[in-house]
Amino acid sequence: MSEKPEQTSPDQELQRLLGEAVELRTEIETKKSTGADLLRLDQAFVTASQIAEQYFCEKKLEMVYERGEIETEPKRTGSEGHETLQAESIPSTWEEVFQKVMSGGAVVAQELPLIARHDGLVLAGRPDIVVFKDRQPLLILECKFTKSRTPQNSHHVQAGVYAKLLENMGFDSSQLRYVIALVSPELKTDPTLFTRLLKTSTETASLPSHLEFEGGIICKYDYDSELAVANIEWALEYWKGNRDAIPTRNPNKCRSCEYSKECPSSLASRHNDP
Repeated sequence: MSEKPEQTSPDQELQRLLGEAVELRTEIETKKSTGADLLRLDQAFVTASQIAEQYFCEKKLEMVYERGEIETEPKRTGSEGHETLQAESIPSTWEEVFQKVMSGGAVVAQELPLIARHDGLVLAGRPDIVVFKDRQPLLILECKFTKSRTPQNSHHVQAGVYAKLLENMGFDSSQLRYVIALVSPELKTDPTLFTRLLKTSTETASLPSHLEFEGGIICKYDYDSELAVANIEWALEYWKGNRDAIPTRNPNKCRSCEYSKECPSSLASRHNDP
């Protein structure tokens, strides 16, 4: 009969997390300073938001780095909205948050930096909210300020990357679910938004796939680890330089893209409304 693996203490787990994070951050800084082993677009690591943008349109992602960021109203709205969500957060260090997580109590972490290795590369991300209990992540909540009533595939991909990061960091993801909250841009400065979103998401364990609330809609899903891995590995092929950027085939995305006029792959001019 095989022996059971030795259980690690909360303090040992915390030290393991800290040690791995320091190692990966040091690796990133070394690559940046030396210019060695950089990925496409001179990146030292890949973020969840970059991967999500790839699923929206890789060509747009590429143009952001080649042409520079262009400010748009949706971006301003998103920034203001996430500042509102952060207004109720209690400042704490990365170590303090994970110290509380390892204690086993309930922890609501906002903009928590996650970092782990996947397929030899470093991935990182900052989910809007992660809820922990009994040393397990139970819920990831991502808030999108939009008039849309249906989550985009890129939203699911981004949440999946966050979940996979937690899994690769050594957390048990067997109970993990994620929420995509589609919130009206009019609520970007609502001081009660964080409390309402968290209350609705955590108090309804049997939440249907779509639940209306005042000013938006909340969608809850089970985390699919295999799907997350497939999505990440497809995206990493681009960063490794194994293929060129794949532009969207959806002309509606091109119409709303700030780079459409100069993008050689844009479909907007080919599908103009009458």
